[in-house]
Amino acid sequence: MSAQGAPKRAGNAKGKGGGGQRYKSKRTVGGRGIFVTCIRGKEQRSQAEFMDLLDEVADRIYPADRLAELALLRAHRTAQPDAQTANPEGMDEDEASSEEEDESIEASIARELAELQSAGKKRKAPQPGKPKGPKPRFQSVETSTECMLFIATAWPYDPVELTEAIVREIQETAVSHTRYTQRLSPIAISCHALNSEQVDREAAAYIEKYFAEYSERTGKTEITYQIEPTIRCHEKPLSRSTLLASLGASVRALSEPPSPSSPFPTRPALTLSANLTTPDLVLLPTVFRSCFGLSIVEGKDWSGKTGRKFNLDQVAAEARKIRMEREGETMVRGMEGVEKKVVEPVVEKVQEEKLEVQADV
Repeated sequence: MSAQGAPKRAGNAKGKGGGGQRYKSKRTVGGRGIFVTCIRGKEQRSQAEFMDLLDEVADRIYPADRLAELALLRAHRTAQPDAQTANPEGMDEDEASSEEEDESIEASIARELAELQSAGKKRKAPQPGKPKGPKPRFQSVETSTECMLFIATAWPYDPVELTEAIVREIQETAVSHTRYTQRLSPIAISCHALNSEQVDREAAAYIEKYFAEYSERTGKTEITYQIEPTIRCHEKPLSRSTLLASLGASVRALSEPPSPSSPFPTRPALTLSANLTTPDLVLLPTVFRSCFGLSIVEGKDWSGKTGRKFNLDQVAAEARKIRMEREGETMVRGMEGVEKKVVEPVVEKVQEEKLEVQADV
């Protein structure tokens, strides 16, 4: 793997920076996070460099004001069911609320924000017998598998948004910032892979939510899609053909009007078709041992030459190639300009002298 553009910190196995604590969590693989493939024998170095990269990107796309806004939204969503239960008579909102409730919400927001901000500071692994601190932003989860890492992401850090931000930065700068890290597979939802019914149910709900929001955001009702499964250390019940069939059925179900129990009762019936070259959306199911995970990304970010299926080294190589081609075109245009300024006047002068000689004859 090319080391071009990788900073010196990539070789630091201990790493530095905030939420990416360098001890491995004892939790099992699952939940929201990012699967990372790396060079064999370089798992620790890949973990260190990638978590440093995650810290840098998270600091940039999750500033303090955004964290405060997310904490506020979460606090109000959490308090909303309580408010409905405490107001069965349908009283006015002003009558149902009190200063104590307002203070409780404010305290909850302040506590949530303090935990999010402190998670971005360098901390040591918790010691036995000592109280636990705020949950770290990112945790490396033991996979016991060569070339495979799983980095769990705590709320509100979205693994899909983080992955897309990393890829976009590489596309813009042509620098990968990593030496040992290879391909990224974000996981937005997950469940037990041995329960096929749960897999179908969880995947269908997430697919409907994402497609409905994408249609509303873009105004599109005709959507193309691609399914790209990744299966590792798992034989059954989830095979590639099984995933293609079940996820494809969940997508095609969106061509019908929503059911009365749908969380999106106003979504339109969509026109859907598979596209393996330039899809609007790409479904990325990942199965690792007993964990099933799924995320959906936009095809323009994942497929094609610039996306390179989220392989960071290949994304950087393609970005460098595009940059060199553009610089070459600029040089050619520059040479053409020089030729026009220098050569054309000489040619014109020679032609004028030739005409003068012919006139004298």
